[in-house]
Amino acid sequence: WKNLKGVGFAYIMATVEPFALTNPFFTSQTKDALAVGLITGAYHTGKPNVPDSSAADQAAYFVRKGGAWKADGKTLPGALYIPPGDKQNKCNGLTTVAMVKWIKAFIDAYKSSTTRTPVIRTSADWWKTCTGNDVTIAKAGAPLWLINLGSSPGTIPGGWKKITFWEYTNKGTENLFLRDRFYGDLKALKKFAKGA
Repeated sequence: WKNLKGVGFAYIMATVEPFALTNPFFTSQTKDALAVGLITGAYHTGKPNVPDSSAADQAAYFVRKGGAWKADGKTLPGALYIPPGDKQNKCNGLTTVAMVKWIKAFIDAYKSSTTRTPVIRTSADWWKTCTGNDVTIAKAGAPLWLINLGSSPGTIPGGWKKITFWEYTNKGTENLFLRDRFYGDLKALKKFAKGA
């Protein structure tokens, strides 16, 4: 962590479905990131359409295992990432309507537990394909963490007016680190973390 120059924050994976797994290094990674002055957050790699694991179940598990938020100015709100499936099942077997319903249920459960709306980590292509370019989640106040590996963020999907975070490359000197940009200065990042 100390070798990351010019970095102000880090999102660290806490939990992943479909097997209710936790990142065994989450606690130590978060502690080390905080020790060098980074603002930290946790993200959940979600899996819709898993038997006996609803969106609310996954949100609750995420909160228990590191995804909780506190207004200390050092903790970012939790984030939800739904990775694409394979070419035959990119949207995890859900219709666009069912996918939006699942994401909203996760958001509602997370917000009920933490008072914060989670960040949505997604690409424009996935959002258009799997939610039908839904705009209601943006209108509900979910911040956007846009994945677009390249020189610019590209098209902003789904009714969002702005990007909060942009994931612009997965290449770097540290193989385990994706590179992201926060749209604002350090003062704004601290304000966002605090929920002000």
